[in-house]
Amino acid sequence: MSRAKPFSERAGFSSPRTVIQVDSLDDATRTALWNCFYSDFLSEFTRQNYFFTKYEFGQSYARFWCDFLRQPIDELDHNSYRAQEHLHEFFFSSPWYQVFDFLEFIAGNYAYPDTCEEFAAAANGVLQDELAGYRIVGGLFTRITSEEEIHAIEAALQSTDPLEPVQLHLRDALAKLSDRKNPDFRNSVKEAISAVEALSRIISGQPRATLGDALAAIEKQGNIQIHGALKSGFSSIYGWTSDAQGIRHALLEEPDLGFEDAKFMLVACSAFVSYLVAKCAAAGLDLRSRS
Repeated sequence: MSRAKPFSERAGFSSPRTVIQVDSLDDATRTALWNCFYSDFLSEFTRQNYFFTKYEFGQSYARFWCDFLRQPIDELDHNSYRAQEHLHEFFFSSPWYQVFDFLEFIAGNYAYPDTCEEFAAAANGVLQDELAGYRIVGGLFTRITSEEEIHAIEAALQSTDPLEPVQLHLRDALAKLSDRKNPDFRNSVKEAISAVEALSRIISGQPRATLGDALAAIEKQGNIQIHGALKSGFSSIYGWTSDAQGIRHALLEEPDLGFEDAKFMLVACSAFVSYLVAKCAAAGLDLRSRS
């Protein structure tokens, strides 16, 4: 939950932040993220003398030391207080993008998903309050512009949990969009529309159909009606990205394809995936049995 504006801002004595942080992380935001990390991952373990008296974070820290920092395992310091000091120093001295890498790595190697979800919720509250241009979506720091876009992507990920092919495409599109060092916008677009195609194939029962053919087959089955304009729109988008048009070729040759294009496709395709899943639920179709 976002915190209320302080009195000084409400009364006009000071100005709220107006510049979105995209390629930076100021001291206040970094400190607030550290406090979230400490509260959710560190606080109960640093009461002990050794990290490995508590298996969960001890193992996460060992992975951080060996796999993230690529340090020799025999030089790993098991003392909780010195380990915390090392984490603190790393967190506050590293470039902003390595802080995000670090938090993703720890959450991705932690044994309890509930704790990771609590951390993500708290960190997203900080990022929103501090006007940072990122949120944690599906366990990854992702560049965003609105809360509605986050909800669209998360809803699609949640609704397709039992549908592995669709989930894989959505998560791959998100990962390619979220890569801060080497973003792959073109293939993010491809993966996003492939998620819609994969779901349409599952619903239609035609595993080799193109998106347009699968949507037409769904409509012929009669139990799910898709508005003609909506079906036509997604068929056109598929044509824009399809192999027949050559990312499938024409899109790959587009010189100005960027973050905004890839984000639009991921949000739009996520919303359409959720729409199709909801349509199937309303029609009583069990997608698990078809996937």
